[in-house]
Amino acid sequence: MPNENAIAVPILDEDTAMFVHHFTVNLVKECASTTETVDFPGSMIYVWAPGDEGMAMTSDVGFPLFDTENRQSVSIEIHYHNPSLVPGMIDSSGMRFYHAYDERTHKAGILEIGDPWLMLYDTSIGHGLTKHSFTCPGNCSNTFVADEGVTILSEALHVHKSGVGMTNEVIRNGEVFSYGRR
Repeated sequence: MPNENAIAVPILDEDTAMFVHHFTVNLVKECASTTETVDFPGSMIYVWAPGDEGMAMTSDVGFPLFDTENRQSVSIEIHYHNPSLVPGMIDSSGMRFYHAYDERTHKAGILEIGDPWLMLYDTSIGHGLTKHSFTCPGNCSNTFVADEGVTILSEALHVHKSGVGMTNEVIRNGEVFSYGRR
């Protein structure tokens, strides 16, 4: 029976917390795997950015852990932002995971949309504001959305350095549902 993740809590080193930009947590094939050493970066199970106090699930929802041969290790990446290049900073931030051994009724997952692998990183945006739009049409989402539908538990909008704002909309049967603005 796979373990199910119930709660994730960030642990920030007080001396370096101001430099921690975000964490990404993925399940990967083996301990030596990283998001750079595998063709597919794994299954994301948590992402943290400043302002997030952690993740809690109801007792009937959890992320399957270690349930396939490609999900046998946890990889935590911590991205930093130190624009002043302050030298000598050693960070010991991390994550604390609480888990249960009983399988949950509902499996949680993360859907990344937009540009999660920063493919537009070197794209010139010219002068002034530029808009990038990303869509996942119904014929695409139908390949991974179960017949019984999906319940959105939360969303996290994350823009890097030059981003001014972003929105997330779900369009169902022609009706637009706006879930987030940043």
